[in-house]
Amino acid sequence: MLGACIAMSGAGLAMADEDPPVRNFTTYQPTVRPVRIETSEAPVIDGKLDEAMWSKAAEVSEFYQVEPKVGPPSVETRVYFAYDENNLYVGIYAHDDMPDAILASVLERDGEIWRDDMFRFYIDPFNTGTSGFGFDINALGARTERLIRYGQAPVDAWNIIWDADSVLTEDGWTAEIALPFRSLSFDPASDGWGLMMTREHAHANEEIRWAGIDQSVNKFGFARPGYIEGIDDINKGKGFDVQLQAGIAGNRRWSQPRDDDLSIEPSANISYKFTPSLTGLVTLNTDFSDTPLDDRQINTGRFSLFFPETRDFFLQDAALFEFAGQTFAGAPNGQPFFSRRIGIVNGQSVKVDAGLKLSGEINGVEVGILSAQTGAIGNIGSQNLSVARA
Repeated sequence: MLGACIAMSGAGLAMADEDPPVRNFTTYQPTVRPVRIETSEAPVIDGKLDEAMWSKAAEVSEFYQVEPKVGPPSVETRVYFAYDENNLYVGIYAHDDMPDAILASVLERDGEIWRDDMFRFYIDPFNTGTSGFGFDINALGARTERLIRYGQAPVDAWNIIWDADSVLTEDGWTAEIALPFRSLSFDPASDGWGLMMTREHAHANEEIRWAGIDQSVNKFGFARPGYIEGIDDINKGKGFDVQLQAGIAGNRRWSQPRDDDLSIEPSANISYKFTPSLTGLVTLNTDFSDTPLDDRQINTGRFSLFFPETRDFFLQDAALFEFAGQTFAGAPNGQPFFSRRIGIVNGQSVKVDAGLKLSGEINGVEVGILSAQTGAIGNIGSQNLSVARA
């Protein structure tokens, strides 16, 4: 492994000695074409770039500093791309002249890894220029995935199946990412996906990007992305996913043992991808017990507080149900649809007995259909709440 790393570093240094090309960053949109490999060549995702397949993977190394100023970066970054029929593989080599100064403290999943030296890998499979999926990993292998939505903060409560890890090295750190195609919604007819890559060189207060080389371009968006092209003939899977859960509650009355009771609440979430770009979901007797808790807020105004949506069922393709882009970013009371109202009646939470959702793209047209049936509470009976958009 050491020999392989030294060889790779030497090649990178030779490239760094060359004069960088002159770029017009207002129109600059780089591209990369991942190299196809056999499934037998797939890397073990341990953060170490020691598999033979990385030596033939497509490489990008032209990164630029954006913060604190636009220009050449102080450190070298190389990213490698390969794919097989099941996954997209991304290898990251983050050189650092001061490896002992690397900030690496967060270990938990979905933790505050933005405080550490880290790498952001964001894709826009539908080329919307406004929304997509984000994957972050720090130098210790802690990771988070997020929904990127125009005009809003990234949604970290979103979760899918993917794999990633990283390791500290003598000259920086390296990482590996595997993204299963069956976990992603995408347009199979598209020539490419929007791609943004950002390295946070935290201990040097430096932000380094591959595309969007402009301080006015949001690193959490796709306003001026690069592109990943040439991915074809892949296994999208059956597209069928079932999650079964059960909540068990018991009540023991020590004074009257015969009055003990035990209740079981089963629930199910079923999803099916009719096409890679069209997903249907059904939820029954939904259990949101694993949903992240809201931060406590104090309302001193006359309008209601707007808490972000964190429930998986409603997060799927949530951007399709948004209206008017940033129009309501500072005035959420004007939003015609806000999914957090589903499951709340007169300030009290009610169960979602069932829900149905169809979202994605049909013949180039984005569609979103959502219907939820909530339970009764007090003198208010069961309600059906539905919304559709195209």
